[in-house]
Amino acid sequence: MIIIFQLNNVIIGKTVNNKLEIDALRALRAIGTHGGVTRAADHLGLSQSAVSHKIKRLENALDCNLLARQARGPLFTEAGRRLHDYALRIVNLHDEALADLGKKSLDGTIRLGMTEDATTSDIVEILGRFTRLYPAVNVRIRTSQSLNVQAWLNAGELDLAMMQVFKEDVRQDDQPLFVDSLHWVKSRDLELDTSKPIPFLSFDNNCFYRKWGFSEGIAARAYL
Repeated sequence: MIIIFQLNNVIIGKTVNNKLEIDALRALRAIGTHGGVTRAADHLGLSQSAVSHKIKRLENALDCNLLARQARGPLFTEAGRRLHDYALRIVNLHDEALADLGKKSLDGTIRLGMTEDATTSDIVEILGRFTRLYPAVNVRIRTSQSLNVQAWLNAGELDLAMMQVFKEDVRQDDQPLFVDSLHWVKSRDLELDTSKPIPFLSFDNNCFYRKWGFSEGIAARAYL
């Protein structure tokens, strides 16, 4: 009698029973989109520690580091960059499946206001994807200068808007997309007497930059 130990198509190794959680992948996507854990946490409405915990769960599941964690260095490690690419597709497909097959469908009309320059940005792609996700929702877009859009929103003529606002006009429930600052700029060779009126070209009285030039910009002229 011969006693043998036979392996037939059996792989000896570590048992893998991990999974990638959608919320954790969503956090990773937000870090890539917004440029860091802090901004991602603000976007998701979570604490920084909660976002870091989600990333740690992904790192434990994959047994690798995802964030570079180096000042002024790349945001992701090579593994993190690759997973971020997957996260973009996985989360989008997850949300599309949920919207397509979910029991609660959305319908109605959304009144959206934006500036004319915003129509040439990524908003076109975003609205296209929204239309695919919610075909029963009609999006009506109204464009003008920021101060006009802001007035329409305050008057209840819009449901939401993408526009420029001054820092003092930001409301608690607003979602800042980016923050910028305005400055007067001139050539070093240009002699300019700031004690006299400066020629200024704007659209009309509701021009966002005209309002700045005649308010905060007056004090800033001293540095010209």
